[in-house]
Amino acid sequence: MFNVGYSHMFATDTMALLKVGDANEINNWAWVMVTFKHNFFKHNFKK
Repeated sequence: MFNVGYSHMFATDTMALLKVGDANEINNWAWVMVTFKHNFFKHNFKK
């Protein structure tokens, strides 16, 4: 499975006080996630 995304955060003045930064800075990022699912143990139960 392959997922990608993009985020943008709109900071408030309170966030700027807590993080000691500027609320007007551009805060955005992109991410990529690759998920591999494989079966190490596969067993068929017979009744």
